[in-house]
Amino acid sequence: MSKLFRKKIILLVFVSFILLFIGMIGITNAQAPIVDTSDKGYEKGDYQINDFIVLATRVAKFIWAISGSLALLAFIYGGFMFLISAGSSERVNKARQIITGAVVGLIIVFGSYTIVYFIMKNIFGIANNPMRTGWF
Repeated sequence: MSKLFRKKIILLVFVSFILLFIGMIGITNAQAPIVDTSDKGYEKGDYQINDFIVLATRVAKFIWAISGSLALLAFIYGGFMFLISAGSSERVNKARQIITGAVVGLIIVFGSYTIVYFIMKNIFGIANNPMRTGWF
């Protein structure tokens, strides 16, 4: 099998998985109700500083979720690079760099989560209680 053909197959499989997962996201949200916002917002003057804090924590949770998924993909890609390195020191070093970058990224993500949780718990007095609705 030629090198170019192998690269095309790998790219096709990777793109197929990505498109499959994007399609699943749309399917799972198909039954979600439409939120009526006619009684809230700018027209009613219903905004508070609390809304900004809620928005910031929701954006942070979204970024944490996406970064965890991207780190998993980086681990898979780095492991795959190890598998196909065939003893080449250049490819092994590239795979190590990918996996090291994923580990550093996860450390940054978990560190940011710890900082936000510390601030929310100790400054605002809100614990991460699963029974509580609202910020976390």
